[in-house]
Amino acid sequence: MRFPIPHLLLPLILLCGCSPAGSHADITEEAGIFPWGDVSQRQDHSSAFPDHPPHPLGDYVPPDGLQVIFLDVGQGDAVLVRFPKGATMLVDGGKNGRGTEKILPAFEKLALADLDYIVATHADADHCGGLDEVVEGVAVEEVWENGVGKNTAAWWDFSDAVDQHGIPRVTVQRGDVREIDTCRVEILNADEGWGDSNGDSIVLSIECEGVAVLLTGDAHAGTQADLIDVYGADLQADLVKLPHHGSPDHDSELPSFVLPKVAVCSVGTGNSYGHPDKDVVAEWKAVAPEFYRTDQSGTVTVDVRKGIPTVSTEW
Repeated sequence: MRFPIPHLLLPLILLCGCSPAGSHADITEEAGIFPWGDVSQRQDHSSAFPDHPPHPLGDYVPPDGLQVIFLDVGQGDAVLVRFPKGATMLVDGGKNGRGTEKILPAFEKLALADLDYIVATHADADHCGGLDEVVEGVAVEEVWENGVGKNTAAWWDFSDAVDQHGIPRVTVQRGDVREIDTCRVEILNADEGWGDSNGDSIVLSIECEGVAVLLTGDAHAGTQADLIDVYGADLQADLVKLPHHGSPDHDSELPSFVLPKVAVCSVGTGNSYGHPDKDVVAEWKAVAPEFYRTDQSGTVTVDVRKGIPTVSTEW
C-alpha cells in the first residue's frame, strides 16, 4: 500500500541540513496519491489548477499557430509544446545530461528564457533525468506531476531543484483540464493505481488550432487498454507520440482508436531495449500517413496552422 507524502516535507528535510542521499534513503520508494475513483465519465476538474498568469515574453517570439517539437534526446522523451500566444510547456527531459546537451541549447535558439510548464510524466530517469538542468537553466512557473516519486538520484535531483527554486507543484489527476492560450489541455492518465511508473505515466491530450495531440508518456499495455475503455473514440488525435518508445508492451487496438495523421516515436539509436518493436511500428504505420523516429530523423518539429500539421526534421 502506498501513502501520500506531502511535498511540504521536502523543504523541511532540506532545512534540517540532511544530504539528499542520507534523507532520501529513509523515505518510501514511491510517494503517491490514492486512486481517483470512478472515472467512467469524462469530467472537468479545471479548479485543480492554480491561477497562472502568463510571463513576459522578452525576446521570445511565439509560433504562427501551435508547434510541437520532439527533441532528439536519445533513448528518452523531451517534447516542447509552443502555444500560439506565447505559453510554453516541456513534457519530460530525457536522461541526465540531456537538459544541458540538448534542451537548453534548443531553448537558446528560440530565445526562450522562461518556461510556463514542466510536465514530468513519471519518475523514470530517461524522462526526468535532464529536468533538473532545465530548472537550473531557465525560469519555470509551474511543474505538473502524477504524485508518484522514485528513490533514485535522477528523481531527487529534479525534485530538489524544483523545491529549492520555489516552483509550484501540481499533482494532476485524470479529468483535470487547463486552458492555455485558447487551447484545451486534458489529463487522460496519471496515478491510476497501477503500482508501476510506466502504467501511471501522465498522458496528455492537447486540442489546439483545430487539431488534437496525444502525448502518451510510457503508458504500457494495461494503461492503453484502460484509456480505450474510458475514452474510446475520444482518443482520436491528429498527432501522437508512441507510448513507451514503441515498446512491445502495448495494446494493438490503440492505433485504430487514435488514427493519427502523424505519429512520432522518440527513441535512441541502438538502444539495449530493442525499441521500437517492429510489430508496433507496423501497426502505427498502417494507420498514420506520416511516421517518424527521432533515431532516424533527429528532432521532429510539427507546426499546426489552420488545422493542418506540417512536419520538418533535423536530418
